[in-house]
Amino acid sequence: MAFDYSLAELQPGHTVPLVLDMLSGSPEIDVEHLGKTNKTYLADEIASANSKPAGSSGKRKLMSKAQLAEDVRRMRARLKHAVRHLRAKHSDGSAATDADIPEWIESIPDDVVETIFMFAVNAENFRRYPVEGDAKELAEK
Repeated sequence: MAFDYSLAELQPGHTVPLVLDMLSGSPEIDVEHLGKTNKTYLADEIASANSKPAGSSGKRKLMSKAQLAEDVRRMRARLKHAVRHLRAKHSDGSAATDADIPEWIESIPDDVVETIFMFAVNAENFRRYPVEGDAKELAEK
């Protein structure tokens, strides 16, 4: 007997739309999972890990405001690997393009950065589960 969970596997390049109602104009972005299926993210994470010295002092450090700010800075840097498309307006009303993504990421508030980051690292947001049942019956409900 075999099991087939292939539909639950995360697919490289698969993006999910995310509407950010908390920002004026409710911009919409397409987000790719921040995990092993995201090749640019994975390469950047490996390079970053390899650039750090091995080992730890083993001492627990208390979080400071500077460390919290550094965490948000790192989240912003990682979002460049997650945000694939941007549908938003500039303050002058002109349409933003995907070329504006880095500037847009730098402009959004810290709490929104955290919201997008937490969405992007949660694999459950990117699974393609099958919908069971007859399509005609489901459409009538």
